[in-house]
Amino acid sequence: MKNRSSFTVFLLFSLFLLSACKNLCLYPPFLLSPPECVLSSESGNFQIAGVKFSLWNRRPSEIKRISVVFSVYESDQGENPFFLGNVICDDLECCIESGDCAEFEAGLDAYVLQVPDKPYYIDFLYLQSVEFADGYVWLDPTGAFFVRGKK
Repeated sequence: MKNRSSFTVFLLFSLFLLSACKNLCLYPPFLLSPPECVLSSESGNFQIAGVKFSLWNRRPSEIKRISVVFSVYESDQGENPFFLGNVICDDLECCIESGDCAEFEAGLDAYVLQVPDKPYYIDFLYLQSVEFADGYVWLDPTGAFFVRGKK
């Protein structure tokens, strides 16, 4: 009886993964640069600290919106610099034509408790969703296609 219930749990979990991660057998229709923390904004999106990364569109349709997820650490040793959680999610409007690249800055000012002495370490950045002009939506709910931060 124990083997049967274990198999049922395994089967249900496998079906969940297949339905939630249908894009995982495809390569992402974009490329991401390694993220880095910057303490001054070129675009004026923040005053204290932010995350900078680049995105290249490899699909024949324009990217309209992205949902980005990343983790912030005090250093590459893994300490959380914030009072609450250090996993940040941000939705960003954009317009990236096929074959083009855009640079993004996501602000961290809302999370910062004090002005940092040095840039934070940004890691495990991935695009949870990418919306294209033709209606296609790329989904990566588990972060399978993440990029590591610059050390």
